[in-house]
Amino acid sequence: MAPALTPVAPTSMRRDATQQQHSAGPVHLRCRLDEHINRFYPNHQPAAPEHLRAMLYMLGATEDTLLDYLERYNRGWDRIIASCPNGRIPTLGEKPQLDDPDVLYCRIPDSILAIRIWSGGMERHRQYCFDFFDVVERGAMNPPMVT
Repeated sequence: MAPALTPVAPTSMRRDATQQQHSAGPVHLRCRLDEHINRFYPNHQPAAPEHLRAMLYMLGATEDTLLDYLERYNRGWDRIIASCPNGRIPTLGEKPQLDDPDVLYCRIPDSILAIRIWSGGMERHRQYCFDFFDVVERGAMNPPMVT
């Protein structure tokens, strides 16, 4: 009789080192999309494991096929990320970098504010993004309160 094979999660999904691989403990799920996002946004909060598990069940996974579904899901995101420039998913409306030459600044008279206008990836739809920008602190800010 052939020995039973135990499925092993890919490195990014393996159980904590304190658990033995053959234990009946929970499998800690991690979506590779979160890993990709964390490269550019270190403060990104990854999907909660219970949400990821629920999504995989909605896709048809069972407890026995959970890791297979997660691996397929992760491979799909890996393909998408690999097709993006610099491995970065284009984001509509993303705030521009400071000193981006394609950003238009319109100073508001008698104010430290400017209205900042940029494409935000929506120029093909003839739509643009704007915000209020503090020219002294050099950062976006919420709209000023009108009293």
